[in-house]
Amino acid sequence: MAISARTRITHRRQRGLSMIDLMIGLVVGLIASLVVFQAFANFEGQKRTTVSGNDAQGNGLLTLATIESEMRSAGNGVAFAALMGTGGCGRLLWYNGGAKAPLPLLPVRIIDGGASGGSDTIDTMYASTTFGTNSGELSVGMANATGDFNLKRTAGLTVGDMVIAAQAGRECTLHQLTAIDPLTLVARHESTSTFNPDNATIGGLAPAWPVYGPNTRLYNVGRLVARRFAVGAATQLEESDLIAGTAALPRFDQIASIQAQYGIAPAGSTSVNCWVNATTGNTCDGGDWSAPTAAMSARILAVRIAVVARSGTLEKVNVTNPCSVTQPDGPCTWAAIGGETPPAVDLSADADWRRYRYRVYTTVVPLRNVIWAGL
Repeated sequence: MAISARTRITHRRQRGLSMIDLMIGLVVGLIASLVVFQAFANFEGQKRTTVSGNDAQGNGLLTLATIESEMRSAGNGVAFAALMGTGGCGRLLWYNGGAKAPLPLLPVRIIDGGASGGSDTIDTMYASTTFGTNSGELSVGMANATGDFNLKRTAGLTVGDMVIAAQAGRECTLHQLTAIDPLTLVARHESTSTFNPDNATIGGLAPAWPVYGPNTRLYNVGRLVARRFAVGAATQLEESDLIAGTAALPRFDQIASIQAQYGIAPAGSTSVNCWVNATTGNTCDGGDWSAPTAAMSARILAVRIAVVARSGTLEKVNVTNPCSVTQPDGPCTWAAIGGETPPAVDLSADADWRRYRYRVYTTVVPLRNVIWAGL
């Protein structure tokens, strides 16, 4: 039977796809898959960058808020002329199960990280009393350095309170009250507390603990808090209590650096006109601000802080530019003010520091307790 031309054409059309058709389809599919996977990879990279940037923002702001909160309490209950003002003792002798290095009596102390731009350390000091500092006076002098406090009154004192003894021309010392007799007006600071040295120990302490005379002031600080904030080796903000002797505890991750400066005013003024690093040779004031005297501490009315937070994602290429030619090892803190060079940030200990993203948060904290005390 003869096959018509139309039937032959229909059979030809039903033969299916050729090898070339299949290869073209396969190539198109592979290209589409590559585009999809590349888009997914880019999306994941952007998501990691965004998430790590958000983490850096959160950690940076929390660090700044934590330090700022402590600074607003700085000086509470200890900002007195006999302790911190001109003519004050300027430092505190203390003991906690053993001799301790004297603590500077400063509401806020900055320990500079070095000329290269290492991270600064910030100490704050304040009393934890609820109803304000209560002070008393000795009615008669002490029999010896561990002798009882014979007081003019004992109102406001409680067993367990810490007191700072201060007399003009002598060292200030920290004691913890272990017994109070309101009838005889005697307060004891026996060695049953780790903060009180015993008779056998106190004679060998250096500097020597004084034997206080009549009218010596006792400042009841409840519990003296000396908080320290520093950046640890694991790029974390670490917090410790110097008086309690607690080990440094990590608070927030990915904190690369802290930088701080004192805001100082002329003696007798409450207007800050100079910002200085905790070093010598500052442009607007050449004094040694690494160890301020009592008179110098009365001029410290504010602190300026910069917190440098880092993202947790190591990028494939450099994403952070150096601050400047003169500060090539980290991001900028703040613009120069009054001719002072802003603190440098040195992150060069990590060769890949430029492959991280950074956020810098700054603030100025007035030391209101010092301002109100009028030191």
